[in-house]
Amino acid sequence: MQFATDAEATRVADEFQRITLESSPRQVVKIPDRPNARASTESESTVDSWEPRGSYIIWTRVKTPTPDLSGAVATVKKTVDMQIRSLDNFKPIPLDDVLDSPLDPENIMRRAAVRDSRDGVGISRSQEDFGPFEPVGILHFERFPAEARKKFEETGVDLIGRRASTVYRTRDLASAFRLQTFFATPGKNDIILRSPPGLADAQCIRLDIADSSREYDALCAVVYDRYVAVVTAKSISTGEIESSLLERAAAQYAILKKCEQ
Repeated sequence: MQFATDAEATRVADEFQRITLESSPRQVVKIPDRPNARASTESESTVDSWEPRGSYIIWTRVKTPTPDLSGAVATVKKTVDMQIRSLDNFKPIPLDDVLDSPLDPENIMRRAAVRDSRDGVGISRSQEDFGPFEPVGILHFERFPAEARKKFEETGVDLIGRRASTVYRTRDLASAFRLQTFFATPGKNDIILRSPPGLADAQCIRLDIADSSREYDALCAVVYDRYVAVVTAKSISTGEIESSLLERAAAQYAILKKCEQ
């Protein structure tokens, strides 16, 4: 969270700590090498930490599956250390310049498909994460974020656009095909779906377990030039959703192709 001044961030962190301590029986804990952390635990498995950093407050909540206070504290420290490195590299746009700054300077969003009134279930939550992303930002929404991070680095992904579909810009065409394979390689109990007519290179699968973030269980990944686009849907017993998925995949390919003309 960002505040107007450093002093305000510190004041609010103290207030958050006070409210947290009063919310339930809790014990104050120390985070190693983090003297500014306002941390407490309500059990041996849950730790909350409020730490001011300049005009920011870093709130971290760690909950371990079994009682492990030392492990939870160590995870808080690791998380905050990583977050501080990210904040120190972040260059915020001055408030007076925000309205003059382009939202999508490289036009990645024009390559991502928009929501259509004919779309069924499975992409209703897509508008919650709308816009251009850097690779580190889109990781929050990937099925396998650790593996995706490595694959993004391998294939040179540097920009992502997200609407009702997700478009990834890679290093080159060969990299795009490698990223497509990463997204669409079926797991043990996944099912390979047919490709949209006329798009033999498209890869489509139905997932055995639905995505926990966006709740889809079917996807198609298409490639055009250095771009990979992923469209998703939530399947039902009939073929209706599969058909609309294939239609959206074909439409997404047409958008990518048109953008290069």
